[in-house]
Amino acid sequence: MRNNKSQKFGNFVITRLEHGNIEVNGYLPYHKYNTISSIPKEHIHEELDKMKETFNQIISKSEKVKKIIMECGINYFLVYDYGNGGVAACSEENGVYKEYL
Repeated sequence: MRNNKSQKFGNFVITRLEHGNIEVNGYLPYHKYNTISSIPKEHIHEELDKMKETFNQIISKSEKVKKIIMECGINYFLVYDYGNGGVAACSEENGVYKEYL
């Protein structure tokens, strides 16, 4: 992975940032939330936790990938994809959780 180059990795988009961290973008399931207003605020953190768990399951299947990623800090962003773009619903950067909706 090169700095600032995004790559699709399963259902995620990962980017290696200039300072060495990795940004992982996961997406809210569209079939479950077809509009921003249909996303219950109390479910956003839960969806981020599911995203992180799924990502960790995927990377655990390859020791090489897991080693590369775990050596970096990981910033997670849960994104609502509305078709022509996306809106961050929440994030976890350096262990700090933030909601944006």
